[in-house]
Amino acid sequence: IYWITKNGGTFTTDTMLIPEIETYLENHAYVLSPKQLRGTIAAIIQISIDNNIATIKNEIETPGFYWNSDTEQIDIIDYKYEIPTIDDINKSLDLIEDLQKSFEGQESKLATTLKHALIAPFGFAKKQMTLPLEQLIPYLYHYGKAGSGKTTIARIGTYFWGEPSSENDIGGSEFDTIARLGAQVSKSTFLLIVNEPDTVFKRPTLTETMKTCVERTNARRRFEGKIFQTILSLATVQFTSNHALPNDEGLARRFLQILYSHSEKKSDEEKEAFMTS
Repeated sequence: IYWITKNGGTFTTDTMLIPEIETYLENHAYVLSPKQLRGTIAAIIQISIDNNIATIKNEIETPGFYWNSDTEQIDIIDYKYEIPTIDDINKSLDLIEDLQKSFEGQESKLATTLKHALIAPFGFAKKQMTLPLEQLIPYLYHYGKAGSGKTTIARIGTYFWGEPSSENDIGGSEFDTIARLGAQVSKSTFLLIVNEPDTVFKRPTLTETMKTCVERTNARRRFEGKIFQTILSLATVQFTSNHALPNDEGLARRFLQILYSHSEKKSDEEKEAFMTS
């Protein structure tokens, strides 16, 4: 709602429930009579709808790709793209060849990771289509020796849709509770990288929640006040860790694991050459 104050100031109450709007107005001294406030906002909204001066929005507004069952097509929300030119395509092919040389001996790991990163934003759309687990996009789990290139390879994939940032490249401590997990996977349908998630997989409730996230559109449900709210499992996730996944059949069916051995460990000179090339 867009508000105009008596002295000409303006503010908005965006993505708030009615009780939250009431609390906001009262806390910011916009209310003269708190007793008369209860029910007034709901009445204003209903009158606005009845008089066609309010817009009802049913569309998803979170960035990403979504399946529209009415049109049987993908809807793109809050993401702009450009059709690549022949020159762009040639540069991309040159880059892939350069990456292949930089990760000699790890070509299959690089190829798998890049393919996964490329299709990751469509993972939620596939779940919306209620496909069987075998046809959904699994989570990718890179594990093995430190310095073997697993985190670097994972991060390269984020450049398909943007760049690595604090929004899509996080530490395990930002993913180690049900609430934090829900907050992270509901930001967008784009790829999410979680680094060093050891504490995450030591908590059975989190492990079970992640199994759900891979195959269902809902990550979790919670009460917010008196409202039962659904948290969507939008993002497809890649993990990077020094340790293997727990021995759990459910995880093995929903995660694709990639092992990095000691022989793949990069020297300081190789790391510096890659970062400066």
